[in-house]
Amino acid sequence: MEPNLLLITNNGDFYVPKKCEFIDHKTIKIILYGDEDLNNIKNFNNGILGYFILKEKRGNLVGLKRFLKIDKRIASYLKVSFVDFLSEEIRELYGDYIEIISEFIGLYETIHEFNALIKTKKVRENYEDWLETFVKDIDDTHKETLKMYISKFANLYLIRIYEKLFSKNIELLEKQEKEIAYKLLETGVLKEKGVL
Repeated sequence: MEPNLLLITNNGDFYVPKKCEFIDHKTIKIILYGDEDLNNIKNFNNGILGYFILKEKRGNLVGLKRFLKIDKRIASYLKVSFVDFLSEEIRELYGDYIEIISEFIGLYETIHEFNALIKTKKVRENYEDWLETFVKDIDDTHKETLKMYISKFANLYLIRIYEKLFSKNIELLEKQEKEIAYKLLETGVLKEKGVL
């Protein structure tokens, strides 16, 4: 799973990079298809908007919008840095269980459905029924393991994201479901590449 990137300039031009490589978790090296594209972006923009998109194995598209500040000292490629609007603490939830949830059920789908459960204000009372219903279509050989991973994720999500980072603001949390899913999946990509 590799992130895709769409760059949008101040005047509305857009570019799809040839290659995108994280130097660290806040800096990206972007290779464009031609020098003309590189010059157009550097000469007319101090920063650009970047849409980062990942497609989960189950088909869900998740993404994150970032403002990318251009380092104009580099001539041969586009070097950009950014600050996320979502806290870096979200990355702390990442574990192998995230990849398994993404593969079998979809991380975005899990977050979306769990937020719906949180919204009922009866998480404790309805959790077991919710979980059984949520994994009902999963093959029996994977069902129990998947339920264990979803429960681990749900506990961490409830405490660290819903209660701590979002101060129990379920409306705001629902608006950022895809961004949260993206950031968690991106964490796996960055760990695999040795960036984190």
